[in-house]
Formats: sequence, C-alpha cells, structure tokens
Amino acid sequence: MTRNFIIAVVVGVVAVGGGVTYFIRNTSDSNSQQNTSTQHSQPQSDQQDDTQTTTTNSNFFALSESGKSQICTFIYSGEKGSGDGTVYADGNKRGLMKMNINTEQGNTIETNILVQSDKIYSWTTGGDKAFGMVFEKSTLETPQSDTNTSTSQSAQNLKQSYDMDCRPWTVDETVLAVPANVNFTTQPATN
Repeated sequence: MTRNFIIAVVVGVVAVGGGVTYFIRNTSDSNSQQNTSTQHSQPQSDQQDDTQTTTTNSNFFALSESGKSQICTFIYSGEKGSGDGTVYADGNKRGLMKMNINTEQGNTIETNILVQSDKIYSWTTGGDKAFGMVFEKSTLETPQSDTNTSTSQSAQNLKQSYDMDCRPWTVDETVLAVPANVNFTTQPATN
C-alpha cells in the first residue's frame, strides 16, 4: 500500500471515532434537556401514516430486536453541540443509525452505524472519500479493553437510550445495505 493511502485510512478511522466520541460525551448533557421530534426529508420508503407515531425512550438494540420494523427520530442538544438522528430498524436484529452532529465550531458531521447479522459497520460521510470500520457484533456482547476505543464507543452509542418518535416502516433493503463507496477497515478483536 502507498504511504498516502495508509495515512488516509488512519485519518478516516480517527474521524469516525472522533465523531462518535463527541456525540457520546454530550449525551449526558442531553438527558437533562427536553427532546422533541424533527421533521426530516425522508426517502419514499420512510413515508407512512404519521398518525401511528409513538414516543418512546429506547436504544438501537431494543428497536432492532422489537419484532416490528420502524423508523425513529430523535434530537440531541448539549453544551458542546447539538444533533439529530434517525434509526431504521427491521425488528429482526438489523438496522441503521444515522446521526448529524453540529459542533460548537459550526461543523456538521454525519456518522452512521449499520448493524447486520454478525457485523457492525461504522463510518462518517463528507468529502470525496468515506472511511469506516467493520467489526464483529459479538465484540459488543463481551467486556472491552481500553485499547479498542472505537469498538467500545460504537457499543455505547448503540446502547444509549434516547427519547424517540417512532412510526411503522416498510423495510427498504437499500437502506440496510453496506455502502459500496466506503472503504472499510476491519477492526481486530480484543482479548
């Protein structure tokens, strides 16, 4: 591999970890503030009867294992920034969490976490190239060492509860597909 490519991969992995870390650190600030729903421009498959909207305090894993497909939105606001997110869950242990984080410096970062049967994909979007990480889902079920902060940060983010507005969703397999335009680096398992 070329040196520039290796540097680009390292920078991409750091950016994903930084975005998730930033969001997680500010989550505790959001628990003291009232969360409300946002209206997003959604893909056609997301648009359903809004009269079936329910409000719940839940996390990604609970939604993805609920037995019902749904789309949920949430807002985050804390001292160091704000953000909003959308969870697409098929109810059968698969889903996508997209978060837009607006930093106090005025930057916007979009982070994505896709959970499939045995893998978790995490990436940021923006710029010409997107880089991400992929790791085994089983790594979230065992205690993590402090040396693998990327995995433990993603685990914390998926287990964090948010006040969400949810409605039924017709599963769109393209939403739950691994993006072809992202260069994923495999995260090694920790002992």
